Amino acid sequence: MSIEIKERQYDFGPQRASWQFVIQSSALLDGAKVKLAHHQNRLAYWETELATASQALKESMEVRSVAVTGGMNYTAVFDQEKQSRVSLATSKRDGHRGSVERFTAWVNLLGSKQVPQFLPCTVDDAEYFGLGDNSPSATEPGARS
Repeated sequence: MSIEIKERQYDFGPQRASWQFVIQSSALLDGAKVKLAHHQNRLAYWETELATASQALKESMEVRSVAVTGGMNYTAVFDQEKQSRVSLATSKRDGHRGSVERFTAWVNLLGSKQVPQFLPCTVDDAEYFGLGDNSPSATEPGARS
C-alpha cells in the first residue's frame, strides 16, 4: 500500500510588498533631501578617513632587503591593520559617493515641475526615501556608516 503525499506551498510572508500607497511627491522630495544630506556627510567623513588611513599606511611601510645570489631582493611590508582601514574607508567612500549620485538625481527629478503632486508608492519606496524612519538623521551627532 502506498500513500501519495502532495506537498503544499504556503506563503506566510507579509503581503506588504504588494501594497500601494499614494504619497505626496513633496514628502518623497523631503525624504530624498534628508538621505542626500546623510550620504554627503558620510562621504566627507570617509574621504577624510581615507586620507588619514592612507597617510598612516605610507608611514608604516617598511622596505626589507634579503641577500640573494647575485645581489639583493627588496620587499615592501605594510601594516595589515592600516591596510584594512584603507580598504574599509575606500569601500565606504565609494558606497556613499554612489548614494550621493542617486539621491542627487532623485532630488532633481522630484523637485522638477514635471512630477505629479501625488505618486503611487510601495512600502519599499517609502522605506527607500526614509518615510516613517525614526533613526537619527545624517545631520545629528552620532550618525554612522
